[in-house]
Amino acid sequence: MFLLANFREQLLPFLPKNAHIAEVGVNMADLSRKILDQCAPAKLHLIDPWELSGADDDYAANIGHEARTENAEERYEHVVKTVGPEMEAGVVKIHRAYSHDAIDNFEDESLDWVYIDANHQYEYVKKDLEMFLPKLKPDGLILGHDYANNEMSRKYGFGVVEAVNEFCSEQNLDFMCLTFDPFPTYVLAKDPASAKAQQFLANVLYHLTPAIRIENFSAKKYQQVVVDFGGGTHRTIISVD
Repeated sequence: MFLLANFREQLLPFLPKNAHIAEVGVNMADLSRKILDQCAPAKLHLIDPWELSGADDDYAANIGHEARTENAEERYEHVVKTVGPEMEAGVVKIHRAYSHDAIDNFEDESLDWVYIDANHQYEYVKKDLEMFLPKLKPDGLILGHDYANNEMSRKYGFGVVEAVNEFCSEQNLDFMCLTFDPFPTYVLAKDPASAKAQQFLANVLYHLTPAIRIENFSAKKYQQVVVDFGGGTHRTIISVD
């Protein structure tokens, strides 16, 4: 696993173009817009119920998100406006549903990659990973947000780290890389030897900044501390044992 001193948006240009993609957990479509602009997908499926979250997490508490200040319908309408031209062109399809209700809309081995950023509690993250794995093509990629166990993520009961590590072990998936920021994005490869996975990794290593390579990462103890210097400046310190 390569630890990258970069943010998730910096990964987007190196993901497969003309791909079939699912984004699970859309909220205000900030990432959706970036995917459309930087990845030029053949099809982008947006999956979100656009309801106020019942989970005791950052969305429910409105920490860094607009989910509580905008009501559900206003957020949904904002998304429709944000991706409107691509909806009319047939590139974007919105699934206004929870992932477990939308999953049957996807055939097995139909997606090139999926981005998971929905409910961050362990059981929901694990379920999303398990549901979407068979929907990926044999050379597909799984990306997800908030691989974090810093103070804020622990406060809101995040289980992303535990779910992803357990999933990698059970499915024998390769943990390709992790961004080095307060709420990192992880990248998993269904087949790390595939041309698609190797091309993505080669581009990332050439264009971005690898800080360190860690063998057998998901089996190690991972601890993350975020130092807030104020004024929007943060530094992340991690330890891997």
